[in-house]
Amino acid sequence: MDAKQPALTEQLNSSNGSLELVLSAVLFGLLGLWIDNKIGTTPVFLLVFTFAGFAGAAVSVYYRYRHDIAQLEAQRDAARSEAAALGNAALDNAALDNAAAADRVGENRV
Repeated sequence: MDAKQPALTEQLNSSNGSLELVLSAVLFGLLGLWIDNKIGTTPVFLLVFTFAGFAGAAVSVYYRYRHDIAQLEAQRDAARSEAAALGNAALDNAALDNAAAADRVGENRV
């Protein structure tokens, strides 16, 4: 059961945007239908609230996507700069090792 739990959680997280789009449109549509039944204007509030729910969810999903992409780009840039720093440090260490080896060879010749 533990193996299925993370997979289910991953699926729910990855489908978060689609659930939000559908559920917000349905819930706002039902709210609009209820208001229409109370007032007596059948399709008006149903359509307005359904569109508003879908549009609001779409904007939310869009901005969440942009935020996630910005975070991933920042992590990528940090990893690249860290790798470059480690690469330079490794090159510096290799140069020092080569210089030390050359000194040892020079000492042996003398």
